Amino acid sequence: MNTLCPVCGFNLGFPAWKGYSASHETCLSCGIEFGYHDVMEASGIIGTKEEIYMMWRKKWIEKGMPWSVSEAYKPTNWNPKKQLKNIGIEI
Repeated sequence: MNTLCPVCGFNLGFPAWKGYSASHETCLSCGIEFGYHDVMEASGIIGTKEEIYMMWRKKWIEKGMPWSVSEAYKPTNWNPKKQLKNIGIEI
């Protein structure tokens, strides 16, 4: 079972989607909410899920890859560039 965020490669600890059911959880790293931001009807973004993930990733990287929630939840030695390698993205 894949528990990596498809946008940023963070280990969510749960699958973003199980079949057609979204987790409706938010990635602590990049901030995407599965079942909302990655659904065309809810987000208003036109495209496939993968295209939406690519757009979200691009925006997150352009913003400097900020941690999306309270610093209290940020892992020690968090490295977003290393994390992206989990999903095959090198920057």
